[in-house]
Amino acid sequence: MGTVKLPSAKFTETELTRPVAANAFRVLAIGMVGWFHIWQQTWQSAGGFTYLARSGAAWVDGMIMLSAFCLFLPYANARVQGKPFSNIAPLEFYKKRAIRILPSYYVNILAAMGMTICWKGWQTLHWKDVVTHLTMTQTLFPESYLYTNLNGATWTLTILVGFYILFPLLAKAMTHAPVWTGTAMFAAQAVWRWHVMPMYGTNDYSMRFNQLPAFSSTLALGMWGALLFAALGHSKWMQNWFCRTICTVLGFGALWCVSRLLLRLNQAPEYQLWQLEYRTPLVFCMAMVLVLFSLGLPLPCAGVWSFLSMISYNFYLWHQMLVVWLKYVFHLPAWQGELPPNQMGDVAWSAKSNLFYWAASLAAAILLTWLVEKPFVKNYKKHSKKHNNNGKTPAKVV
Repeated sequence: MGTVKLPSAKFTETELTRPVAANAFRVLAIGMVGWFHIWQQTWQSAGGFTYLARSGAAWVDGMIMLSAFCLFLPYANARVQGKPFSNIAPLEFYKKRAIRILPSYYVNILAAMGMTICWKGWQTLHWKDVVTHLTMTQTLFPESYLYTNLNGATWTLTILVGFYILFPLLAKAMTHAPVWTGTAMFAAQAVWRWHVMPMYGTNDYSMRFNQLPAFSSTLALGMWGALLFAALGHSKWMQNWFCRTICTVLGFGALWCVSRLLLRLNQAPEYQLWQLEYRTPLVFCMAMVLVLFSLGLPLPCAGVWSFLSMISYNFYLWHQMLVVWLKYVFHLPAWQGELPPNQMGDVAWSAKSNLFYWAASLAAAILLTWLVEKPFVKNYKKHSKKHNNNGKTPAKVV
């Protein structure tokens, strides 16, 4: 009898530059945030796993960590291989980020403004709310962060924009001095936590809880995670099925640790206070999930993860706002009276609305990705290719 020859366990170039696990992690993180927001409107029980829905907002930290991981991964791979990595010009980097996020973002904000005017009237549209959302500075003012009439979920993008502005400098520093740079970022988060903690229970605390310095350790863990993944992914002793299987098993262990921390968050008497205190260990476990599954066995259904990851940005932008519109403006699924059916214990309505809101959010994400995001990216690549034909090198939109 002939022996069965296993395929090579060596990491491919694609696995090292864009691991499938990164797409799967993005789907997981944004999906959990979506579950939280949809659960808020349906109260659909998931039995013993309902705590995961109630604590789903904490996965925003995972989204931010993932962004740092993916953006820094090319630098990490170059550093581990001893290759020079040519720093892109900051303006070119900012242009690529803008092409990726701004078209869909502005369509969403304009839609939010239009619906607010139709639903509540001009007088409810505070000028600070409009200006700061258009300039992505909404977390700096109570009118646009705590009391916004537009899309409250977009505050996360202001954190990422702040990170993008600093990224060319942070990437250079982390490439040359990862220990010192990461330590400084952890220290910044610790100082911010020390500064904010005494304000708990006030609007000042709510305003500062989700500012960029509060996520500096989250960003550092993402960049360190990229360095760890690159170092292990290029090492000779990881190029076998045994080590990759061990990483997958450990990845499930890290995922279990995340679930235990989220259970404690769900049981905490003060949600935001617990999150501020335990943000770093929670994100550390999330980073281990990302790194270990990226190093582990190849994930099945790579095309599915890629597709869901591609539409995830528009899903995040639209799902919460869309669900609120459907429920309170259009009363869908149909309901009457002063109180929504979920608040009156209508289990059948909760189940029906849960499926309806997920389907509507996914449909909107697909539609906006193909009608807005992809055409802008395609046009950018077309102009980049044209410049390349003139002797210039285009930059890949990532």
